[in-house]
Amino acid sequence: MVIGGKFVGQFYPANEDQIVQITSAAKVAGFQCGVVIDEPESKKNKKHYLVLTAGSSDRPLNLGEMEIESVRPKKEKKLSKKLQRQQESSKDYIARKKDLMRKRGKNVARDSKFTERMVMYEPLPPLRSNQKLMDYIKEAQYTKLDKNGLKRKLIDSKNRERLRSDDIVTVVYKNQKPITGMIIAIKKSGLASTILLRNKITGLGVEMHIPIFHPNILRVDIVRRPINYRPRARHYYIRNSRLDVNELDVRNSCGQAGRQALYALLISSQANCPQLPQPDARVGQEMETMAGEPQPVHVCSPVSSSFHGEFDGQMHGTNSHQKRERNFDLL
Repeated sequence: MVIGGKFVGQFYPANEDQIVQITSAAKVAGFQCGVVIDEPESKKNKKHYLVLTAGSSDRPLNLGEMEIESVRPKKEKKLSKKLQRQQESSKDYIARKKDLMRKRGKNVARDSKFTERMVMYEPLPPLRSNQKLMDYIKEAQYTKLDKNGLKRKLIDSKNRERLRSDDIVTVVYKNQKPITGMIIAIKKSGLASTILLRNKITGLGVEMHIPIFHPNILRVDIVRRPINYRPRARHYYIRNSRLDVNELDVRNSCGQAGRQALYALLISSQANCPQLPQPDARVGQEMETMAGEPQPVHVCSPVSSSFHGEFDGQMHGTNSHQKRERNFDLL
């Protein structure tokens, strides 16, 4: 019978003493016993019913073999002294011997750093909620170096306005002059992401790796985008070729609208960030005069059929050996 199960059976006792004997025998067997009498006043129709409930008494029941194994308390096997010595370490053995000698009242040497037991402290509360350590550190660095998330958007592949190779950008610093150049490669590696800018100074090609998340870099402004981008993500093949970039500057890297926008950008950046160096008044006058009076620029048309933008010839250099020449007016 299962623990908690009930049994109801009819029996025919000869007298009251027989009922007491049956109930006492059931209690000895481990059942809770009860007797129900149907029609007690009738001598002919009087019936006795015995009700047994298993597992309600303190005495263990007469169960089957499987249930007996689950009810019986498991006895721990006592290891022999030889097995105990094999399982315990040297420190445990020394500590057990010292405790035994202290109980016997003998003098015991103090514990050294080799024999003393290690003190176990409670574990510290978690500083982050179910988050990996490197992810937690990366988020903390991002919030410190890029609070608004603008720099992350510049290299996000899902952003349509992201930086791409062949873009001409200006990097604005806190403590030095801005740098202008064309992007020829972008390296995406988290906080160590960099862009490779290329420019020419007095005809000599100059390249510079710009760490985007550097704390001294305020922002990266896009000066010009080409109409059609060149193939490949890294434009190392333009070095010392007819596609190489010409000398780029903030003042001559765009037309009239670009000059006006850059001059307004310098003024607004000075108002928003007083720590930036104030732009020279002569530079502003030159920009205003150049923006007010459009001047023709003599630009040679490129030999290649892929024409990158309206001022591609001005950006990517000129060739004196080209036969055809065109005059473009800056609008």
